[in-house]
Amino acid sequence: MTRKQDICSHPKATAPTDSTLDLFTQAKALQQQGELAGALNAYQEVLQIQPNWAEACYRLGLIHKALGHLEAACDAYQKALDLDPTLACAHTNLGNILAQQGQRAEAVLHYQQALALEVDSGLYSNLGLVLQELGRREEAQACYHKALELNPELAQVHNNLGTLLYQERRLLEAQACYEKALALRPELPQAHYNLGRLYHERQQIEAAIACYQQAITLQPNYPDAYFNLGVVFQEQGCTEAALQIFQKLRSTSVEARWHELLFLPILYDTPEEIQTWRKRFRQGLQELSDTTTTLEKKQQALAGVGALTTFYLQYQGQNDKGLQQQYAHLVQRIMAANFPQWRGPLPLKALSPGAKIRVGYLSERIGGHAGVWWAIGWLKHHNREQFEVYCYHVGDWSDGKTQIFQQYSDVFRHLPGPLATVCQQICADQLHVLVFTDVGMTPRITQLCGLRLAPIQCAAWGHPITTGSPNIDYFLSSTLQEPLEAQEHYTERLICLPKIGVCYPRPVIPPLSAPREAVRRAFGFREGAVVYLSCQSFYKYLPQYDYLFPAIALGIPQAQFAFLPHSSPQVTLQFWERLQRAFGQVELQAEEFCVLIPRQNKADYWVADIFLDTLAWSAGNTALEALSCGLPIVTCPGAFMRGRHTYGMLQALGVVETIARDEEHYVQLAVRLGLDPVWRQAVGQAIQAGHERLYEDTTCVRALEHFYKAAVQGQTYLEEEQHGNYR
Repeated sequence: MTRKQDICSHPKATAPTDSTLDLFTQAKALQQQGELAGALNAYQEVLQIQPNWAEACYRLGLIHKALGHLEAACDAYQKALDLDPTLACAHTNLGNILAQQGQRAEAVLHYQQALALEVDSGLYSNLGLVLQELGRREEAQACYHKALELNPELAQVHNNLGTLLYQERRLLEAQACYEKALALRPELPQAHYNLGRLYHERQQIEAAIACYQQAITLQPNYPDAYFNLGVVFQEQGCTEAALQIFQKLRSTSVEARWHELLFLPILYDTPEEIQTWRKRFRQGLQELSDTTTTLEKKQQALAGVGALTTFYLQYQGQNDKGLQQQYAHLVQRIMAANFPQWRGPLPLKALSPGAKIRVGYLSERIGGHAGVWWAIGWLKHHNREQFEVYCYHVGDWSDGKTQIFQQYSDVFRHLPGPLATVCQQICADQLHVLVFTDVGMTPRITQLCGLRLAPIQCAAWGHPITTGSPNIDYFLSSTLQEPLEAQEHYTERLICLPKIGVCYPRPVIPPLSAPREAVRRAFGFREGAVVYLSCQSFYKYLPQYDYLFPAIALGIPQAQFAFLPHSSPQVTLQFWERLQRAFGQVELQAEEFCVLIPRQNKADYWVADIFLDTLAWSAGNTALEALSCGLPIVTCPGAFMRGRHTYGMLQALGVVETIARDEEHYVQLAVRLGLDPVWRQAVGQAIQAGHERLYEDTTCVRALEHFYKAAVQGQTYLEEEQHGNYR
């Protein structure tokens, strides 16, 4: 996005004295010739003789601006406007500098005053851009449309309008704007870059790469395009290509430096590789933590922490408490430097008689996203006589279920704008408790949890690992999913709610798209096969557990294992090669047993016979959906809560026969389910019979409310006294 350039028209001037006309003419000539220093001296001499000459003040401002003297330029423009408020060009150019300096509200006023004096498409474009940066999107869109009514050939305005529509998730309209901009100016790198972002989000990877590369060809010094290209390569599992880009940019891009230092691949080929990357991550984090410039260059550091999360670290199957804590303290320092007004602590005011406890739930992905949807039962079943429920949707992303969160909120705020706007609104609402549903899923949420926005702040298991943040007081978890020594895994005080800890709505599974046998044939399953569904994201599969699939196949030759492909063909290939090696070690062919099924036919997944849980990081929403269909699940609880989701669900159902003691037992249970259809059916029926104990269970909501009351009143929350020990 670019602003209209400075306007050098000829505004009105008060009548000069004869002695200054020649000097003024000489100053203009020097200005036109690019002799800025000479022109500056000449204009200053003119104004010493005749200080109330508005045009001379204005032209002096142009010279200061050209020389980079922004403060002096602002003073000159303002002096010109004091002398003659009708100088539209002075309003425009002063607005440009103010916008450049981040004084957007003041810039808006000057642009509006200029437009009151003259109608100009460039002015409308400038005003629209500043309004867009302020989050006033409706007004910005109106300005862009006015600019295009005056001049429909403004490619940059089409591009800026596209970006606004992209922010509003109107992706088809945004794409049309970018394409229109490129039809007018094929050499416009920003439009290629923006179109690449749109394709990137849609997972049209080849098109995204082509757009980023074209932007770089047109503007070789385009760090954002280089950086996004690196991110695409990282997401596609092209580790070396991604690292090369980040290493190339790290001296000029703080975001690239953070990505390079904290880089983690999606998949690992061997357990030893995990340790190598983990060591590299630890060293990179130490380098960032030890930097002496973090707080001096606070805005750069803010951009760094806003560029990534530690998401892939948690999929290595190890205790990450120390690394999470180290990273969170770094985030807190950076956020406190940029937003000292919210560094905390906040006093907890006494609750007046009859007053409601104000509880807020915050996420960037409010809707059906797996990291947030689990919380809908909390909102739905809160006691409205005692609690006032706020919901903060701080991202652009929305879907059909976003409105359900709005329906169950007393106050619903969509705040996709600047961090400061989010913080101001939350603090203005004077919450007692703020719950971060999924810290670690997006950089924006990681940034916010580095601040103190409510007296009591909690994290929940939308991303089931300690935040490490000193600003998060409690972690809301589950009695049935935590091991006995669980508190050792958290920096927060652990609050274990009854059963699985959430009031999950019973999933509505659509009917099959075709008869069951036809669906199985379409997926590529053999007639008579025993189908084991393992439909987790590939980063949940650690290489040390690959052998489990061929071990099961040895016990049941008619087995077929169904996996979902990754969006990246490279990552899918890497996982497939791992399977080939694992099956090859027992002289089997992976192709005879393993099938990749399409992601778009999720309603048909449940034609499988058995669900295989992943070890170290268990299934969550998919397990709840599988259980709603009565699909038997084999699971083996891990050392940390993130490896015990399905274990807790089966405990809640009272169906514990398919919970394995260890890996060997896991294989035995999977084989027995495959060989014994009568037992398999009995397990499925027991699951169906226990649904009322798993879904829509409000016990956890009452316990959650009791915890909120105790915390707000400064009392100790005793889980065992309130709802017994459900372990």
